[in-house]
Amino acid sequence: MSKTKSLILQCTGIFFVSLIFWWWVGREYCKTHPEPIKQVLEIKVYPAKWHREGFLEVEKNVSEKEN
Repeated sequence: MSKTKSLILQCTGIFFVSLIFWWWVGREYCKTHPEPIKQVLEIKVYPAKWHREGFLEVEKNVSEKEN
């Protein structure tokens, strides 16, 4: 086998091994930290509620800084 073919196979193997590794790490992280997923789902499912609460939070912070 030529050097080029060998190098391509090695790079492809490294790519797939790292892809599987990061997929597994992400899956385990999501099992232990479900909060960000819940926030994303709330934003997609209830955008009006999220925007209203976020807007009220900003209003509160601005009024506290002015006082």
